[in-house]
Amino acid sequence: MSIRQISRRLFMIPVVALALTACTETVSMRKLAREMADRTHLTYLPGEDYSLKQFSSYNPASVEPGKPGWFENNDLSHFIRIENNGGRREFVLFDAAGPGAIVRWWMTFYKAQNGILRVYIDNDTIPSIKGAPVEVLSGTLLTAPPFAKSVQDGAPLGEEGRDYDHNLYLPVPFSRHCKITYECDSLRLLYEYEGTLVPQGYYWPDVFYNIGYRDYNGKVKVESFSEKALKRASSVLNEAGQQLLNDQVSSDYEEPFDEILRPGDSAVIEFTGKRQAINHIVTELEAENKNQALRSTVIKASFDGNKTIWTPVGEFFGSGYTTNPHKTWMNKADMKGILESYWIMPFRDSCSIVFINYGNENIRIRGVCGVIPYQWKKSSMYFHASWHEYNKVKTRDIAGAPFDLNFIDIRGRGLYVGDQVTLFNNSYKWWGEGDEKIFVDGEAFPSSFGTGSEDYYGYSFARQEPFSHPFISQPEGTGNMNWGISVNMRHRSLDAIPFHTSISSNIELWHWDAICMNYALTTYFYALPSCTTNISPDIEGTKRAVARSKGDLDCDPAKEQQSDYYTAADFLHVPKIDAHFHYLTHDDRYMKFAASQNFQLLTPIWDGEEVSVADQQRVSNALRLKYPESYAYFITFPANRFADPDFADKTIALIKEAIRSGATGVKIWKNIGMVIKGHEGNYLMVDDPVFDPVFNYLEAADIPVIAHLGEPKDCWLPEDQMTDPSDVVYYKNNPQYYMFLHPGVPSYEAQIEARDNLLESHPRLEFVGAHLGSLEWNLDELAKRLDRFPNMKADLAARLFHVQYQSERDYEGVRNFMIRYQDRIIYGTDTEVHDFPGMNPDKTMENLRRGWLSQWIYLATDSILTVRGLKLPKEVIDKIYFKNAESYFHPLIIK
Repeated sequence: MSIRQISRRLFMIPVVALALTACTETVSMRKLAREMADRTHLTYLPGEDYSLKQFSSYNPASVEPGKPGWFENNDLSHFIRIENNGGRREFVLFDAAGPGAIVRWWMTFYKAQNGILRVYIDNDTIPSIKGAPVEVLSGTLLTAPPFAKSVQDGAPLGEEGRDYDHNLYLPVPFSRHCKITYECDSLRLLYEYEGTLVPQGYYWPDVFYNIGYRDYNGKVKVESFSEKALKRASSVLNEAGQQLLNDQVSSDYEEPFDEILRPGDSAVIEFTGKRQAINHIVTELEAENKNQALRSTVIKASFDGNKTIWTPVGEFFGSGYTTNPHKTWMNKADMKGILESYWIMPFRDSCSIVFINYGNENIRIRGVCGVIPYQWKKSSMYFHASWHEYNKVKTRDIAGAPFDLNFIDIRGRGLYVGDQVTLFNNSYKWWGEGDEKIFVDGEAFPSSFGTGSEDYYGYSFARQEPFSHPFISQPEGTGNMNWGISVNMRHRSLDAIPFHTSISSNIELWHWDAICMNYALTTYFYALPSCTTNISPDIEGTKRAVARSKGDLDCDPAKEQQSDYYTAADFLHVPKIDAHFHYLTHDDRYMKFAASQNFQLLTPIWDGEEVSVADQQRVSNALRLKYPESYAYFITFPANRFADPDFADKTIALIKEAIRSGATGVKIWKNIGMVIKGHEGNYLMVDDPVFDPVFNYLEAADIPVIAHLGEPKDCWLPEDQMTDPSDVVYYKNNPQYYMFLHPGVPSYEAQIEARDNLLESHPRLEFVGAHLGSLEWNLDELAKRLDRFPNMKADLAARLFHVQYQSERDYEGVRNFMIRYQDRIIYGTDTEVHDFPGMNPDKTMENLRRGWLSQWIYLATDSILTVRGLKLPKEVIDKIYFKNAESYFHPLIIK
């Protein structure tokens, strides 16, 4: 790839930081209105401690992920309770203790719109707000657009009885309590749904609602909503409304660019200056196939060395791969195809904006990047944007049910500020019954659980007409109830979601038809520098031809159903990697045998006693030279030299030289934690500060690490409590590693804790926990670590028996685990081949063949050898056996 540097470095005068006192301003409508229309406020951690939560009419049958009911539809007319107030039957939609503030309220109806909404503030029996939905939420009873708006005014709704959507963004703060009710005489209790008895009954006709609110820390002072407070805020609201609708942005400096990018070319715009922020990017693409260019041209960015943006240009600017105009508070596309972004992107010292052409035709890209001064604080965060596509995804899982798609999982602290879907619907039926499910800080049930995809994006009843609003937009809706493209986006201001440790954003794929479709997901968020995510750049995804017509997405799930799974006979035909194979001999018969079984091999060199590291490396270098496409190895380092004054420098130099010689990663062995004595006679643990410079280098250089730390839990148990009979044999033959006999060695729990501490302090380290991360005894425990550490993977080496042991007792649980973490599990066996006396190559290869085949049968089929096979789908098998380890065979570039 060639790189064209097209801009000057810009040195700007630093902004003098102002001394600020702690924020003590009372939360009021005026304060919230000013905040809503200030893009810069999103770049700081919230001044007031709050959680973003939501009440909605979601189906309460959805109780827990993985349990029946999780994908129930019928997200309507579900209320908290029914009250009798002054002889009125009022359905309670919202009931929350203060301090808090309603920040986004969406609602629609089918034959139930002729009712009265009431908002009771601070336990008052007289409502502070009262009126019909069309008056309160999208009319002028309280405020004016854009705070109260229906985005489908004037759109034909078709079926009689359907109501328009209603979107209220007027902040409604409350100090002690808030309750919202709906009175509607049309609502009645029924006990039969489409011919099926519903014993508990349900209310009909349809009331749909999502009410998002800030739940403040109890110490936050809030001025409650009232008629007087609304009047006092009127001028501020008017000004904020004008700002939200204004698309005129000024920058202190703008850097123009205008380049022809050939396939593979990059254009780089760099700024260097203290305390600045990108506040405006304008881009225009010219290409023969402009739709494809919008997907195949990527914008990526880094701020102060932190890589935070990697997104196709069309997705970043909100148009998807269409050329339709739209306008929100954060981005815009006009009729001429000029794209604009208004996100504030701060940096301390430097930033780099890069446009890359991954397509196969020349494009012309031109525009400007604008910069403004920015006050950097301890609470400042970097702007992020990520993208990935579920290409030709089937709309039913293997059980014929809907399932959740993942926008992103983030580890760290930050603010979730928006997302977008760009999809191609391959059917005339509706794709968007799916509900958003957003889990914050590890909560068991999502604090945002919605009622449908279009509801989340602010419209209703699958409307196809384009619309725009400061916070929601649909530039293209052809794919709603038809073959074609749909683009939906939602940007957040007051309803931005703070997270302290993690956030997992998901949306159901709930389609009325069993088809294949394309479903691309873009996410926007701000975060502190240490954050990590589960989304990686998808270069191949940007190169794929975009779907524009029905024939572009040629896949029929009904026809493909029989080929969703491999058989035992497919074993020889599928490319595979054994990513934990100890090759200790120059005899290459095993390489030729592996090739006959369609296997590539990866050797993690280990720091043990039987074979020296130097001898292992000589073998590996020779094999790497002879079989560069099918053999790879990870180097190790002598941890027992930790006390040398130049240990870190020598270790890093050793690693660099090994990578130049052909290694593609680093192996850590169990002598750390179990053999080497450290300071004052204590065992040296992997989280010891002496290793920090080494891990800092590996993390910064993107060098993967595989670590065998600790032993299986059987190692600490008496023989009669071990779950794997082979462990009994191994520890009888290797009593030095049988910790049950050596109580002075750090405990199993201490080994796991030290490993977890390492990952906590190095969140960007690409880490493979060998042997199921030494958590082989309980996949739920491994799942907790995979959720906690997004950069962690685990290999199956020598631990598949433990998986089988658990699948005998909880078949669905184990199978679901393998499917859920299909991107994080790597196949390996811990096989060892050598020249020691007693090694019979022919017998070894036959045993290897049988072992490889039997494990394939267990993972890929439901045949029973010793236990019932898991029958994992093809796409899962391909990842576990090949794709998740494929990158380890590619040469690394030393940084």
